[in-house]
Parts: sequence; structure tokens; C-alpha cells
Amino acid sequence: MDFLFKGNLFDITENDIKNYCKKECEYYDTLSKEYSPRYNELYSKVTRNIVRKEYSSKGSEIHRGFYCPSPVQDVVIGNCK
Repeated sequence: MDFLFKGNLFDITENDIKNYCKKECEYYDTLSKEYSPRYNELYSKVTRNIVRKEYSSKGSEIHRGFYCPSPVQDVVIGNCK
């Protein structure tokens, strides 16, 4: 959405947003068509190169993710302990 914010935010029209979304869909459609025939090959290459899997535990409420923790929850709960 880079082009949407180059000018005044209020100058963006509904048509601009539709055109942007259409271009994004076309881009991802092209990627899908290019790589989908090779999906199994690419998947097996990726899985062969996995070095380790990591899991997180001991979350206080909801699992937050190992690499994407909530900074807000870290500050609020971390400062209370």
C-alpha cells in the first residue's frame, strides 16, 4: 500500500484501493501459478534443511509464540513479577 500514502491521505479514492488490491491479487496469482507445480519439490527441500524445531511453553495465559511475543504483555506481566 505504499502508493496510497504518498500524498494526502484524504485524496485516496475507493477506486485507488480497488486498483491496488487488484494488482496485489494478480501478483500473488502469478506467484501461485509459477510455484504450485513445484510445490512438492520445494517443500521437500525446505524440510530437508530444517536444523531444529523450537517450541515455547510456560505461557501465563495464551501461547504468544516463541519468536513473536507480545511486548505489551511482557511489560505488564513482566513488571508485575
